[in-house]
Amino acid sequence: MDSFQSFSQKINPFAQKLNRSFTQVKQWSQEKMGTATEVTELPKEYNDLERRFDAVRNIQQALVRLSKTYTAAPLALDMNQIGESIWDFSRSVSGKIQHAALGQEEAAGPVSPKTTEEPIPKTVYHGMGRTALKASETVGLEEPYGAALFKFGSIQEKIGEAKLNLDDEVLLKFTDPVQNNLNTSIALALKARKNVYSSRLALDATKNALRSTNPTRPDQTDQAQHEILKAEDEFVAVVEEAMSLMKAVVESPEALRNLSELVSAQLRYYKEASDLLSELAPEIDELQVTQEALYRDSHNHH
Repeated sequence: MDSFQSFSQKINPFAQKLNRSFTQVKQWSQEKMGTATEVTELPKEYNDLERRFDAVRNIQQALVRLSKTYTAAPLALDMNQIGESIWDFSRSVSGKIQHAALGQEEAAGPVSPKTTEEPIPKTVYHGMGRTALKASETVGLEEPYGAALFKFGSIQEKIGEAKLNLDDEVLLKFTDPVQNNLNTSIALALKARKNVYSSRLALDATKNALRSTNPTRPDQTDQAQHEILKAEDEFVAVVEEAMSLMKAVVESPEALRNLSELVSAQLRYYKEASDLLSELAPEIDELQVTQEALYRDSHNHH
């Protein structure tokens, strides 16, 4: 007898939960079909706060996705294909020159340059720098264009290092904090909103149940009224909790602080890149003038 009573005590809460879920689903279905007689409206303040909260949540989700793309390492950058057109050519030329110097070119047959798979550059700037530096060797540093490629490649690698520093800063001071906010404060508010929706369905289902009670049975009517009051109290409590959590997200200065950190990190990066390019530009201009002078002299002699 005791074991049966213990089993009944365990199964009763489960049965109540199952019955509540069923009545909520029934209420939801009736609302979707437009046959529900009771639909409790949420306070205007709640609806307004919900819209403001969604705006903050949506922009933070979008900025996190974009910042991850912004700081992502390049995927291969087709560097192997670039290698075929630039670096393999450079190795081929170097190999032929060496064989010719030894008088072995014809005896050795076609040159088969040793190929090595190039590591993926850390940034696009590293890729441009590497390409320019290798090409400068092929063109020749004594040539204006070769010298310009060497200077350009060196600066691009420095900009690449600055970009890596920017990526680390953005991840540490923007992406991670915003993602953490999405996973904690915003996630809690979303869960509270689901509780509001569930509680509202339960309240309206309870109100509809009152309509089906027998008015000649006061005991049924009293029980139904008691259930409605209980559901209303629960509904008010979850609405207040959800509003409190959403308000905390909307009014928090954290989002603006994170945005400020992002702008500061970008400012440092672009300033460093600007300084490096400002140093490079006049040197490239000077080499361009030299190249044009050589070009004119060459054509004047012809």
